[in-house]
Amino acid sequence: VLASPDLVAKLGVDELKDALVTLHPQSAMEHLHHRFVAADGTGSDGALAVEATEVSSTARQRALVPVRPPEPLAGTPDRSPIPLADSVGDGVAAVSAGAGRARSAAGGVVGRGFRRLQDLLPARSRTPRRVNPATSRARTQRRAAMAAFVLVIVVTALGLLVVYFPGDHGPVSRPSQVLAADAVQTIRDDLAKISGPGFDLIHDDRPKALALLSDAFAKVQTARASGVQETVLAPLRAQVQRGLETYFSVVPVATTNTFVFPVAKTTPDLIALVRGPVDGLPYVLDRGSKAVYRIDPRTKTATVVLRAGLAVAAGTPAEPRFLAVGGRDVLILDARNTLWRWRPADLKGRGTLVKVRVTGSASWGSDVRGIATYQPGGSSSGLYRLYVIRPGLQQVEMYTAAPDGSGYPGSPSKRLPGPQKLDDVDAMLIDGDIYFAQAGKVSLVIGRSNWKMATIGDDVLHPATDFTAIATSSHSVGAGAALRILDDDLGSGTLYAYDRTAGRIVAFAKDSGGYQVQYRLANGDATWGGLRSFYLVPGAGTAPPSVVWIGQGNVGIAALVAVPDTITGTVAPSPSPSASPSGNPKPTVKPKPKVTPRPTKKP
Repeated sequence: VLASPDLVAKLGVDELKDALVTLHPQSAMEHLHHRFVAADGTGSDGALAVEATEVSSTARQRALVPVRPPEPLAGTPDRSPIPLADSVGDGVAAVSAGAGRARSAAGGVVGRGFRRLQDLLPARSRTPRRVNPATSRARTQRRAAMAAFVLVIVVTALGLLVVYFPGDHGPVSRPSQVLAADAVQTIRDDLAKISGPGFDLIHDDRPKALALLSDAFAKVQTARASGVQETVLAPLRAQVQRGLETYFSVVPVATTNTFVFPVAKTTPDLIALVRGPVDGLPYVLDRGSKAVYRIDPRTKTATVVLRAGLAVAAGTPAEPRFLAVGGRDVLILDARNTLWRWRPADLKGRGTLVKVRVTGSASWGSDVRGIATYQPGGSSSGLYRLYVIRPGLQQVEMYTAAPDGSGYPGSPSKRLPGPQKLDDVDAMLIDGDIYFAQAGKVSLVIGRSNWKMATIGDDVLHPATDFTAIATSSHSVGAGAALRILDDDLGSGTLYAYDRTAGRIVAFAKDSGGYQVQYRLANGDATWGGLRSFYLVPGAGTAPPSVVWIGQGNVGIAALVAVPDTITGTVAPSPSPSASPSGNPKPTVKPKPKVTPRPTKKP
């Protein structure tokens, strides 16, 4: 094999040797090319393989002819007196005999083949002649005439019976048609029993209403499987879904994009979101460009806060992994476990980026599931604690800030009462208590011992749930445990959880875990199915909050106010859970539902 230096340097000699020993040369070259490409090799990957093997001889040798010594036996009685005459004669005789045998064998093979070919040709068999006497033909004709006469009589009799005795036999229904008709009638009966003039079981007798709605929902599925026309089934399905959503307090809302990342050299891949502590604007972590951006929905711009490899006065950051907010700072943990602190200088996106020293952070390695902060003493305190989720230690480590706020010099303390599995924690919320979104469920791990999140009960609509992000109306919390924590909402207010399976946001009471209300996007909008992270922005006064969320490459906002929905054909009520008051209100992002933002230049 002759290989280019780039190929040998990228794959190594052992890789070439193994490919050539185990594979055919052509397959080996193709395998090496694919390995070079998969390893992100650059330059030439030319290679030439030559294989030499021993091939046995296929030439047929002539028949050997015995020879005799020429001179010593010349003149003997049984030999010719002419030297070598006997040898030449014997050779000619042997050649003639061999040629005769070959000719006979070839003729025999050709003849047999030709005869077999003739045997395969179709042959027409000789049909023996039959002579029918005239008397036999006459009997056959009489029998045929009698059969035709009887057939005419039977057909005529059947026609007369149909004309004079028509009967009253309706069409026989197929089982599926009967099943579909029964299902449609059951749906109508159940809906008529749920509400009508002067009564409404959804408010007056909820258990009975749920039983009727569940039965009607099941019959809708049966009718659809039985082939009921959509024009008949659609209005009934809308009524059933409207009844179920009214029963379970489902509010359809609308969302708009406030910023869309342009797809340039790298595809955006947003994985974390926090709310700015000073300007109240979204800060996002883009894994695609390995940067953190400050998003301004008003100007439709994205300002770089930190980018991997972009040197600043404090050093050169590595790829960012987690976001958090503490006090007036946005905290960023990079791939080298260096903690960076971005502190805004004004409301225009300017600020300073410095390193924050954390004792023992160099030993964390890849054993970090997320970071968080907690600010004891309310928003008036400028110092905040740092929490690090360590699955390897099965603990949440807590670091206390230095008195001057320069870093975290002390050793961490364990926050959980005992070891606990943490490698499946998707989000964490701390308000004095600690909530986890873990393995698709929401639980309180530090706080009231009797707290348990209530079941929604809408298994008929959503058989399974998968909660991956949590937030409150005064906290910024998201997937990947990117958090902002204050100390002004302990045990009160509303806990919002994102259900990835149904693409909805469900609200629970923080004090009891009771179910309150759920929100979904109206008119069949499925964009919440790709929600990565979110936080709540409290509304002004008694107005409901808004959800700021991120998808793969966009930042959206949705006010939690009911909007018209074509699926159910109505505007659902807007049960608005009371938001916890915040001692330090932040600027809110006002939604602009009728404005479609244009993609900006690459951030």
